[in-house]
Amino acid sequence: MSLLRKAVKGLDILWSRLVKQGLRTTALWAADHSVRVVTGAPIRSVSQIAPQLHVGGQYRRRGW
Repeated sequence: MSLLRKAVKGLDILWSRLVKQGLRTTALWAADHSVRVVTGAPIRSVSQIAPQLHVGGQYRRRGW
C-alpha cells in the first residue's frame, strides 16, 4: 500500500470517528492508538479496569 493511500485511509478513519463519536472520544482513541504504535501497549490509565484486567487494543511483544 502506498504512503499516499495509507494517509488517505487514515484521514478517512479519523474523519469517520470524529463524525460518529465526537471530538473527545476521537481524541482519546487517537492518543491511545498512537501510544500503542510507539510503545506496544495502550495507555494504562485508560485500559486498566482492575489490577490484573485490561481492555483495549492488542499488545505487542514490547508491551508491559
